Amino acid sequence: MIQLGANLLSSLATSDAEVRQTLVASRGVRLDSIVSSGQASPKGFWYDQLEAEWVTILAGRARIRIDGQAGDIALGPDDTLLLPAHCRHRVERTDPGPAPISGLKQRHVRPKASWQLPRGCGPTGLCRAGGRR
Repeated sequence: MIQLGANLLSSLATSDAEVRQTLVASRGVRLDSIVSSGQASPKGFWYDQLEAEWVTILAGRARIRIDGQAGDIALGPDDTLLLPAHCRHRVERTDPGPAPISGLKQRHVRPKASWQLPRGCGPTGLCRAGGRR
């Protein structure tokens, strides 16, 4: 049965805390909605996840740092970022006010040599709307 989901932008939380909600979970894939209001990773903390993660910004802005890369990656509406499993990263900042970020996480999937990034994406998977960098 097909079910209509909620509109992600119509009911943004106005909370000082980050709000995470799993929208869909299936074997090997989980789609989360993350609404941030100025949050950042704690000082010295790095994510090092077992699964690949694909992030798209629906509204607002975020800055992500990849371990070993100079500078931050700035993300805004319609930008996407593919983080391979064990790609150490941290959230440097998100805009104050509700900034919904949805992430698609693939669990227990091992990358294959034949996998390729979409045309127009950089080595970390940073893609701009329409494949622009």
